[in-house]
This record gives sequence, structure tokens and C-alpha cells, in this order.
Amino acid sequence: MKTEASRLFDELNTRYWGGRLPRYRVIQRADLGCWGLCDNARRTILLAPHPSREALRLTLLHEMCHIGTGPGYGHGPRFLRKLRRLIELGETALHEEDLERYDGTVVERHIAAAKVAGTLLPEVPFRDMLKSDIEDLAASNLDLRLRWPRVARALAQQYKMSVPQLRRVAPWAEREWRRQRGEARELQRAEARFRSRSADSTTSACPVPGGPGPGSSRRWPPRSQGVQRSRTCCTSSRTCPV
Repeated sequence: MKTEASRLFDELNTRYWGGRLPRYRVIQRADLGCWGLCDNARRTILLAPHPSREALRLTLLHEMCHIGTGPGYGHGPRFLRKLRRLIELGETALHEEDLERYDGTVVERHIAAAKVAGTLLPEVPFRDMLKSDIEDLAASNLDLRLRWPRVARALAQQYKMSVPQLRRVAPWAEREWRRQRGEARELQRAEARFRSRSADSTTSACPVPGGPGPGSSRRWPPRSQGVQRSRTCCTSSRTCPV
């Protein structure tokens, strides 16, 4: 039997996409930590409990705009084009809640207000911002086999320039990506080794009734076999209280 969220997905898919979006599972859970999350790899949308059906509907529309945008793009141009289309079709509540938050309008307002108030902090150098974005992409997409060309396209779109322009202003960016990627992978391997040693220690020191006996190669309890995939977690001004 379909949940209310699943029925709402079908209704919105029919109304705004003519039913062309692929089938996604829509699951509501309390421990999400943000309003919504779209996992394209597993074709799943996760939604936190919302204060009203209208708030749930707006978040679901937001997450549906992530379908088909591709890994590494997040709230980039493809996502924004889909949001603008929904706004043109009458979903005007998405304009302030989502579009202006991700197209830079809100940031520009804050900067303008800070200039008027005389509280504007010194601007962060472009090199530092780009290095921070590269580090974030390297750390948050370890399970995706992202190559530099795709990363370069995402960064160029974020900074509103072409890929050749990005190469000219930041010829060091690809080297930085490879370095950050290597460090993130090494950290991931170190964490995996630590978890493995902790599991071995727990198994040998604290036998579980009915568990594997001495010398057994089985883990107890069994470790998860799933591989975590990159997901896009979304927050907006409908921020969770947690």
C-alpha cells in the first residue's frame, strides 16, 4: 500500500513532468537531520517529518528537481533550471524558499546589507574558496568515480565561467583535486582499518551467546555489506529544529 508521500510523488510527477520521471521510493523517517534527501543511485527520496502537508509538498518538489541532475552538481544550473520551470508553472513559494537560496540572491542581499551597516568582512580570496570547494567535493564523493573533467565542469558552473577560463585562472586546481582526493581516500582506508580492528577486538573479548566460536572467521554481529553512495542532502529556510 502506498504511503501519502509516495502518492504525492506520483501526483506531482504527473502534473509537472507528465509522468516521465522514473519511479522513486519515497520514505519518511525521523532521524534524517535535514528536510529532504535525494539518492539517485538507489532511486530513493528520504523526507523528514514536516509541520504541514504543504511544507512536505514543497520539499518533495525540491528533491524531485535533483532527479537526473547527475553526481557532483548538487544545486547547480541543471537543478536551478528545473526550479525556475516549476515557479513559472505556478509554484511561486519555491522562489524565495529555494531558488534565491541557491542562485546567490540571498548571499548578495546579505552582502549589500552588510555594506550598508559597515559590518562587511574582508572578501575570501578566490583561491581559498576554490580550494575549499575542491576539498568538499573530494571528501563527500569518495564512493563515486568522479574524474577531473566532471569536477571541472561543476566548479566552472558554480563560479559562472567556462572550463577553459577555470584552467586559466586556476591552473593548479587539477593538482589540488588529485591531492585532496588521495588524502580523503587514505583517511577512508584508515577509518576502515580502525573499524575492522575494533570489530576484531570486540569479537574476541566479548563472546556473544550463539555467536562464532574461537578461531571462526565470521564477524559477530555481521558487518554491513552495503556501499554508501553519494547523496544530496538539502536544507532550506525550512530548517530542521534538530
